[in-house]
Amino acid sequence: MGLPPFLFIDVCVQTHGREVVFGPADAFLALFDRDGVLKRGAAPTVQIEADALISRRWRWILVEKEVRRGHPLEALASYHAEVLEPLTELLRLRYAPHKTGYGLKHVYTDLPAEVTRDLESLYALTRPEELPGGMERAGRWMDELASTLT
Repeated sequence: MGLPPFLFIDVCVQTHGREVVFGPADAFLALFDRDGVLKRGAAPTVQIEADALISRRWRWILVEKEVRRGHPLEALASYHAEVLEPLTELLRLRYAPHKTGYGLKHVYTDLPAEVTRDLESLYALTRPEELPGGMERAGRWMDELASTLT
C-alpha cells in the first residue's frame, strides 16, 4: 500500500460525560465533535513545572535505600523514576518547553546532541555502585537547569 510500517492512526470513540483537554503540543484532528467537548488547554508556566520537578528531589533517598538493601532492580527502577525522569523533564523545559510530558520520546530531535549524549551516559548506569555517582552528576545538572528556569 506504500505506507510506512511505523505509521499509527489513533482512534478514540467516547460517549459524552467529560471534556477532553489536549496539551499545547498535542496534534489532533477531530472528525466529529458536534458538541465541542475537545479543548486545547493552556500550558502551565515553565517556572511552576520546574519548581514541581525540583521539589521531588527529596525522593532520591529511595535509590539509596534500595542500594543499601541490596535490591539492584528496585534501586535502578527508583533511579530512573526519581532521578532521570525529572531531569529529562527539566531538560525538556529548557530546550523544548512546548513538549513536556513526552519522557524520552523524540529526545534526539528535541534536545541538543551534546545534551542527549550526557543524558545517555546517566541512563547507561546499571550497577548499584554506579548510581550514587549518577545522582551526583544529575543533581549538579538539575541545579544548573534550576538557575536558568526559575
